[in-house]
Amino acid sequence: MLNIKKNSHIEIYFLLLLISLIFYMKNPLSHWLEGEYENIYFIHNTILTANSITPDPIDYPGNSSFSINSIYLKIISLFDKALIINLDDIIKSTDPTQNFNKIFYYLKILQLFYFYISFIFFYKILGYFIKNNKVAFSLTILLLISNESLDNIQRYRFDFESLTFYLISTFFLIYSLKTKQKILSIFISSFFLCMSIFSKIIILPLFLIIPIFIYFRNNNKLLFFFKDFFLDKKLIIIFFILNFLMIVFSFIYKYNLIVIISNNLIYLSFLFFYSKYFEKLVGRNNHSFLLIWILGIVFGIIFMYSQALNFQKILFVSSPYLIFENHFTSIGNFSLEKILTIFKNINFNFLEISLLITSIYLIIFKKKFISYSNLYLFIIYFLYKIILSSKGSAYLNIFPIFTLLMLISLNLKEIKNHFLVYIFVIVNVVLNFNSITSNEYNQRIDNNELCILKEINKEDFIALDKNKFFLLYYAPKFSEYDFIKKLC
Repeated sequence: MLNIKKNSHIEIYFLLLLISLIFYMKNPLSHWLEGEYENIYFIHNTILTANSITPDPIDYPGNSSFSINSIYLKIISLFDKALIINLDDIIKSTDPTQNFNKIFYYLKILQLFYFYISFIFFYKILGYFIKNNKVAFSLTILLLISNESLDNIQRYRFDFESLTFYLISTFFLIYSLKTKQKILSIFISSFFLCMSIFSKIIILPLFLIIPIFIYFRNNNKLLFFFKDFFLDKKLIIIFFILNFLMIVFSFIYKYNLIVIISNNLIYLSFLFFYSKYFEKLVGRNNHSFLLIWILGIVFGIIFMYSQALNFQKILFVSSPYLIFENHFTSIGNFSLEKILTIFKNINFNFLEISLLITSIYLIIFKKKFISYSNLYLFIIYFLYKIILSSKGSAYLNIFPIFTLLMLISLNLKEIKNHFLVYIFVIVNVVLNFNSITSNEYNQRIDNNELCILKEINKEDFIALDKNKFFLLYYAPKFSEYDFIKKLC
């Protein structure tokens, strides 16, 4: 069984204090474009959602975050009467910059709350697998002071929000093993699974970590898995129903074969491993938990639909390959040269190398067998590294570094010398001290592209190619000439 126990309140209070300190050191919270011009995209689509308008771009979901943000701002506006969230009123306002500064400030405070939640739940999840509370706490601190977390805490992005929803979902999934309120825990878990995927779909592989770990811990035989999977009667029925629906959609939306294959692999894998996990809860085949789990996902979609979500986006997110293909348009004509270029772009920092070496040491020298759950974690770690290597941003690497920490936590109980974890923390505090304390990133106001648009006369502005300007493409409601003149 998992090691379910209570965690120290002192350690949680210390976490909250440290997160607050780092957050306020790195975020001046003075201007809506501080640090990154892409803040426009997130603020624009939050406002659209608050006005029940579905954001146009479908290549970056974010719908769950936009939905939560819109409700959050509506609540704030009840107390702060100066806050304008009505789109028409914003366009007509004489000083929209001041209003955007307020919206940015409130959204960053919400981001701080996400950081509180994420690290508390991460600490609690580690406590289920690691018997030593101090080691679990040290690994949590290690994630907090990593370059990947530090980069996320100073940007306004949805990547960490997606990870936060994942951690909430995973905590309640594990907690369902102990609590008598299993139905409620499973429902909350699947609801936040939906929230996480609709925020950033790259999170998807992480959701199989715990179900796969539980499954292969009891039966670590690949032959048994294949028999269990391919001879599962309910999966066979679901397979035919699923493919019938996908064939219908393929005629309407031009699905190709690879989309159908990838959807089969994802849907059937989730249904199989989660159904086996729920069987573990009751010790027998019980479909009611799986139905509650599906109901939680459906409720999440209904929640987002009530704010601003359309069927096209639901269909897009439900076929992850389409998003992958959208980000990597040349995926269909890979050459050996392109593959080598991708591998050359993969970078490993000191923390990653240390965690990789530790993971290999724990698995090979401290265990008599290699679990297939460990193999799965290694695969998704390197897949993340390959996929994200072309992006070149540290905040995206939060997913691979998190995968490595989960890999270690699932195997750390076998090691007696916990001092290795403490050394990691001390060394990384020293190496990342400047990164922890610096706020240079958010000291700059990245508004050059906005100011350039302001200098163009109206005739030339109307003739501009919208695809070549971030504001014109990603924030069309803010792209009226007279409104831009008021922004910069």
